[in-house]
Amino acid sequence: MKRGSAVTQDKGAVKPRWPVARETYEHLAREFQAADSDIIRRSVQEKLEQDQKSSSPLIRYYAVSTMSKLDRNLFASALRLATRDTDATIRTVALKALQHA
Repeated sequence: MKRGSAVTQDKGAVKPRWPVARETYEHLAREFQAADSDIIRRSVQEKLEQDQKSSSPLIRYYAVSTMSKLDRNLFASALRLATRDTDATIRTVALKALQHA
């Protein structure tokens, strides 16, 4: 891992070292929760589901983590998909969310 990298590796799991994109996902969560329109909620849902498929493990982590905090039933199929992610941390987040859905 390069010095100054935004993530650390721990036996295959990716952990954020500093909030690279966390603010983006906090904003999306607030937008989803405050939305008075299905169009806005759908837009946030599509963004999170798209980011869940990112090549970046950090982006996938933030997307799955945000889904797990918003509406576990709405994101159930995306969370099920995340249980097969190559990153162990992402799989764990998704599994915990599904257990509490």
